[in-house]
Amino acid sequence: MTFQENFAAWLAEPSLPTAMKYELADMATDQATMEEAFAAPMSFGTAGMRGVLGAGIGRMNVFTVRQATEGLARYIDTLSVEAKHAGVAISYDSRYMSQEFAYESARCLGRMIFAASSSTACARRRSCLLPCGTCTRRLGS
Repeated sequence: MTFQENFAAWLAEPSLPTAMKYELADMATDQATMEEAFAAPMSFGTAGMRGVLGAGIGRMNVFTVRQATEGLARYIDTLSVEAKHAGVAISYDSRYMSQEFAYESARCLGRMIFAASSSTACARRRSCLLPCGTCTRRLGS
């Protein structure tokens, strides 16, 4: 799809939050910003996903987080039952939206994988740099 087609698809999405609808309305008159946000999806590198917060397939938002989480869920689904029962520890830090993205990842994993396999997705209730500690002890890993 072209960036214009991606933009149009997002614009037509009924579940889009109001703030994103306003952002898209502003972006409609700025082709360069629209192209930057909708030309290519974010990549997942060794440091995870990092990018500008905002609407679009090339920016950090709840939809791109859900898409990355779906990829993780599909991978987890290929693992053994024992590995699935080990669970997943999800952490966040002090960056803007980090907590919301962590909780959304836990919800997505819970819906997609763990409900069917009786596993656990543990998201910390406070900020930390590493998901070790409390979550891994709680999961028994």
